[in-house]
Amino acid sequence: MGRSLLRPGALHELGKLSRIQQRRVRIHRIGLANAYGNQALPQ
Repeated sequence: MGRSLLRPGALHELGKLSRIQQRRVRIHRIGLANAYGNQALPQ
């Protein structure tokens, strides 16, 4: 996977992926917080 980063336009794809990933992580964190009684989770 590291090799694909050398391709042109890979950075844009990575940015797109990271944005989706961030949203997914945020939703996952909210789910965890609800599961654990809304405790503060480390970021």
